[in-house]
Amino acid sequence: MNDKIFKDILVEIRRYLAPQNIRVPNSGRERDIDWYAEKNQKNKTIKISAQVSIGNLCVNLQKDCASVPTFLLCIVYWYRQIHPDINVECHMKITGVEPLPMNEGVLHWRRSLFLLDEYSKCFSFFTYESENHGKWDWPTKPTLNSPSNNRKFGVPTKKINGRFTERAIESQIKDRYVEFPLGSDVLFPHEIFPQFPVGLFKESVKGGNEWTVAKTSEVDLWGASRNGKVLHLFELKGTDNRKVGIISEAFYYARLLGYVRGEYSPSKDLVIDCDNKKDTKWDGFEAAKAATKVIMWLIAPDDKYHPLVLSHGKSPIKMFNDALDLGHHNIEFRILPYILNDEIGFNGWRFDEMLPAGKVT
Repeated sequence: MNDKIFKDILVEIRRYLAPQNIRVPNSGRERDIDWYAEKNQKNKTIKISAQVSIGNLCVNLQKDCASVPTFLLCIVYWYRQIHPDINVECHMKITGVEPLPMNEGVLHWRRSLFLLDEYSKCFSFFTYESENHGKWDWPTKPTLNSPSNNRKFGVPTKKINGRFTERAIESQIKDRYVEFPLGSDVLFPHEIFPQFPVGLFKESVKGGNEWTVAKTSEVDLWGASRNGKVLHLFELKGTDNRKVGIISEAFYYARLLGYVRGEYSPSKDLVIDCDNKKDTKWDGFEAAKAATKVIMWLIAPDDKYHPLVLSHGKSPIKMFNDALDLGHHNIEFRILPYILNDEIGFNGWRFDEMLPAGKVT
């Protein structure tokens, strides 16, 4: 294992993505993230690895240190673009002491475990090991929370330091969806709704029963297609949130809702319910169960994607889609930049920059 080899790999990727520069997280919460790589000349294989203290994975998935697994996958994708004849693998080793059950960090840790477990299922070249830590496990009677009655969009014109907040942009997309729809056929929603909560609980939704982070675990926007067959989810980033973690969060949400739909479940006994204080289930949960496909949209201003997420008209989401398609998971990731006007905020979509290009099927 050699950190020089990894540094050389990073230099090649930086040149390929120039003029944009990239950095990998190496000083997270516990300040020990080590990157290295090894070559096998005989079978033309390179293995890229990261060793991470568990504390780095006990924070929000948006943070760079918690997105090390996604950084690994993105690096694999871009290195393959440069060297398509080389077999590239990646591995992650987690060290340290698992947080105590009553610590909020354990809720983030479980989300990280879920992500690691799903990555290893989808990508044969991705492996991980965790010293003295368990694997991902479902809670008894897994239950999702539903929207609270006071869940509302932000004020559309609200700015901070002269820039529109992400919540304000979400509100604008909803309010202007009739003017700027994704499409007009039956596979597109006729309306967009606010946050889709995906907090996971044990048995029932109440304090102390949280299995993963609940308060901040939600898809930004969602909508069901006119024919009910496609659930559209939107992970939105604004001008100050240029993170690789957009993929981490999107993958977590999409895969979790895949289990809600009963796909690729490890056991027929796994049934995820939705806790609702009303007599009937909320329409978002019912739409998720009824859909036969999920499209996860990564939306951001056209120049505000992290270079590892989108550069020169290419993106690792192709690798994600190929893996998901191979496993018949009925999940598709799409990148769609939006136009952000300094005066009025959201002002339409950049369909010419959409990835993958082409119609939704």
